[in-house]
Amino acid sequence: MCTPEIAFSHLVLQDGTRLRIPYWDLRSHRPGPVLLVMAAQHGNEISGSAAIEQFVAEIAPELRAGRILALPFANPLALRARRPHFDLGPEQPYIDSHQNMAMYWPGDATGRDSQRLTAALWHDLVLPATHIIDLHCYPRSAAPLIMIADQAETIALAECLGFPFIRLLALNEGWTGALRWQAGRLGKVVVGCELSGQYRVYPGEVQRGKQALLNAAGFLGLSPEPPLAAPAAKYLQMEKYLEVRAPHQGLFIQTAGAPGSLLQAGQEIGCLLSEQTLQCSSISAPVDAYLLRSCARPDCDVALPDQHQFVFAQDVLAVLAPA
Repeated sequence: MCTPEIAFSHLVLQDGTRLRIPYWDLRSHRPGPVLLVMAAQHGNEISGSAAIEQFVAEIAPELRAGRILALPFANPLALRARRPHFDLGPEQPYIDSHQNMAMYWPGDATGRDSQRLTAALWHDLVLPATHIIDLHCYPRSAAPLIMIADQAETIALAECLGFPFIRLLALNEGWTGALRWQAGRLGKVVVGCELSGQYRVYPGEVQRGKQALLNAAGFLGLSPEPPLAAPAAKYLQMEKYLEVRAPHQGLFIQTAGAPGSLLQAGQEIGCLLSEQTLQCSSISAPVDAYLLRSCARPDCDVALPDQHQFVFAQDVLAVLAPA
């Protein structure tokens, strides 16, 4: 039995404002791994925060060894802005930001505000941790998945979490300031999880995230409960993805299941209602495949027009991973 303590990471912003970031600190009376679970590096990715709250409530009575650091709001500045990054304006593209904290690990206590955030969290939470699970959220049009470095210990942890898909990355692939790379260089096991859905708390994704964290605690021996059995995750290879494109312009009306669904060859993904002729063209999966992403555009995480399902000829209607 463990009583979670609320602790704080402190920093001073560029304008002199003092900020404290709360987290739960759960300590057992036996040595063991130190698991850091965190969410909301981006302020519109909030289902993971709810998952962490539920995880803490369930794991506290079960904690038998080690320590858990639980950080539901890694970036309170972006959370308050209700946007991915706190320097973005309405419908401003994600990549325009100069304050994406996910790019700035291990941070700089005298740098820009995003660097100050990461510096404080790095010192107080990342350095003590042996294992890290970082919860993010894709847009609702994308399937949940895990992205990890191609390392045996990391793969073993990722496979127990119960996510449907895993994508392996080189340790230094992507941003050089990514937590995966910087903490991985110190020998820490880092698993990045993408739930599905932004801006709102999605109960199904909260359950997915909570169960993943409970599974991790069992796998690492922090609790006596073994990981919940789940179907084996499918490993994704981007070079094998298939794009299904619109044959003409019109309104795409999706009829297939949610992102992540398995489609049979020839199964309808949706129909495309022509703006010009009012004829409806059936759009089908060319092979047995998983639906990774449905009709959406690159800035759909910040702009409502990019979520719109009116498409032009050759727009991408779906991204599939062959089964």
